[in-house]
Amino acid sequence: MPSPNKTRKLTTLAMLAASALVLSWLDSLIPVSGVLPGAKLGLANLSVLMGLYLLGPGAGGVLCLLKVLLSTFLFGNAFSFFYALAGSVLSYAVMLILKKYCSVVFVSVMGGMFHNLGQLLVAAAVLETVGLMAYLPVLLLCGLGAGCAIGIVGGILTKRIQGILEKT
Repeated sequence: MPSPNKTRKLTTLAMLAASALVLSWLDSLIPVSGVLPGAKLGLANLSVLMGLYLLGPGAGGVLCLLKVLLSTFLFGNAFSFFYALAGSVLSYAVMLILKKYCSVVFVSVMGGMFHNLGQLLVAAAVLETVGLMAYLPVLLLCGLGAGCAIGIVGGILTKRIQGILEKT
């Protein structure tokens, strides 16, 4: 029989993965792309941020990959998979490094900004033009705003859920 800690960790991972899918679905309904081509709020990154802080780097990484695979399968296409994967992997690597030294909000902001950078690098490679990098300042501002909001909410929720998990 699995230990209560393993069961709790697996259950928390499953709940965060499910919340990431719901948030991805909500994200797909918000028409940000009409204003900023290719832009999304990145609401599902809230689940990844919480997974990193609640479950640790390994389970957080699994959650990051699950988010990309499942949300792309349900709401995206083959091209969006590569953009999402590049952004998510770069973002998660940066958040993993910064987690030891910085606040949740700063980690989230940098995650949002590097997510956009990763996606833009893939787009520049696919289209074989560095001219797309002119779009980087706009995307960095988007990452700053969304990352800040997600970091604030993620910090609050992580503290509350951590308290609940410690009591059970």
